[in-house]
Amino acid sequence: MTTINMPAKYEKKRCARPARMEFGVYFALIFMLFLPFAFLAWVFEAATGRSSITREPVSRAWEQAASITPMIFEV
Repeated sequence: MTTINMPAKYEKKRCARPARMEFGVYFALIFMLFLPFAFLAWVFEAATGRSSITREPVSRAWEQAASITPMIFEV
């Protein structure tokens, strides 16, 4: 018969490291995917004379990756 109060050494501990590692891998992949598109958008804005050139391509790609990656892990 199983007891409800098992000793602490037998309890399963949830390891957060693989999830963090997986999150980092997905973040890096999405960041690398969006980096060329962010650079092209930055060049297009510079060529057309738009005023939002202050956002660099790296920060724009970082922002996109930071918003998309958590959506993958919500499920």
